[in-house]
Amino acid sequence: MGIKRSILLAVLIVAGLAAAYILGFGIHPANEGKLDLDSVSDNKDLVNIGKTIFFGKGQCALCHTLDAEGRGKCPNLAGAGARLTREYLYETLTKPEAYVRLDYDSVEPKKYPARMPTINKPPIGLTEPEVLAVISFLQSQGGEVTVSPAEVGQKRSFKDSIVNDSIIKVVTWTK
Repeated sequence: MGIKRSILLAVLIVAGLAAAYILGFGIHPANEGKLDLDSVSDNKDLVNIGKTIFFGKGQCALCHTLDAEGRGKCPNLAGAGARLTREYLYETLTKPEAYVRLDYDSVEPKKYPARMPTINKPPIGLTEPEVLAVISFLQSQGGEVTVSPAEVGQKRSFKDSIVNDSIIKVVTWTK
């Protein structure tokens, strides 16, 4: 009886570890090493760092998808760069309660069950340069990247953010 129990326990442990790996529990690749935003030299570097943050520390991919089918719990971000302005992206990341976004691509607008967290506050706590890197990644999804490497390399706080620099003037919806 002891051998059967040991085998069963081993199988359960292996199955549990496999499930944790597949589901991504406790795995945050972006947290394994520091992202050196000061060394960003071009838009490609910036977009790659934004992608790393999107799928890692920012936890965006837990709810959002980037595929054409949009099966996520929250709005599909495929083609976001072509549809959404930099200002809109910034505001929805830092003040998600400012908009209640419905999916108007459907016949009946669908309310999303998940609430967007404020990513520049705990528990996610992205810095201003990290938020800008995520915006550059989202802009690269079908649009033009307007965030410059120089903006990300600057040491800025949210007190001295884009909003206070008067870059956010009008939020426009584009299709």
